[in-house]
Amino acid sequence: MRILAFSTLLLFGLLFQAVASDVTGKWKGNFAEGGDIVFDLKSDGDALTGTMTGGDGKSYPVSKGELKDDKISFTVNTEYQGSPIVVLLKGTVAGATIKITMQTEDGSWSTDTVLTKQT
Repeated sequence: MRILAFSTLLLFGLLFQAVASDVTGKWKGNFAEGGDIVFDLKSDGDALTGTMTGGDGKSYPVSKGELKDDKISFTVNTEYQGSPIVVLLKGTVAGATIKITMQTEDGSWSTDTVLTKQT
């Protein structure tokens, strides 16, 4: 009986984790400096791919994407005032929101934002 109860709890735990970790879809947030940012993400197990579209309307690919449990991280090669920059993003997924920190690779700029899943 104990084995059956443990197995059932384990199964529900794994199902909950699989559902909680799925970030596939469109996510929208705001920069503290103004403007919107939209991520179109696709998760496949621990792998994460997609695009980021900023206020300029250009889309940039997501690279080095990883999703482990409720932790998300990825990189976007983008540009600022015509110069290329690398933005690192790390955060926590909680249902229909992702609390994320964005920072340049060299650490000269960072901001926090909350992304909301779009339906």
